Amino acid sequence: MKIEALTGQLAAPLTEPMPVPDVFCSGMAAIEHIGGGCVRLHLYVNQTGIVGQAERVVVMRAVMPLEALTAAHKLVHQALDLPLKDLPLRFVS
Repeated sequence: MKIEALTGQLAAPLTEPMPVPDVFCSGMAAIEHIGGGCVRLHLYVNQTGIVGQAERVVVMRAVMPLEALTAAHKLVHQALDLPLKDLPLRFVS
C-alpha cells in the first residue's frame, strides 16, 4: 500500500484505461469558486490574433475540489523545489 505524502491517506492507484490527450497551456488565467467546495481553473495559450494583437485563448477548464487544489499547490512547490513553510493549509474564497 502506498501512503500519499501530501494527505497522509492511502493513495488509490493511478490508471489510464484509455489514452488521455495532453493539452498544452501557456498559463492559468483564473481560479473561480463555483460552489459545492469546488473551483474551476481557466487555462489558456498565448497566440497572435488575426490583426496581429496578442491574445490568450482558453484551451481548457478543469474543475476540482478545493482540497485537491491545495494538494496540487503543494505538488507544484515540490516540483519547483520551493520551501513549503508559508504554504496556506486551506484556500478560501
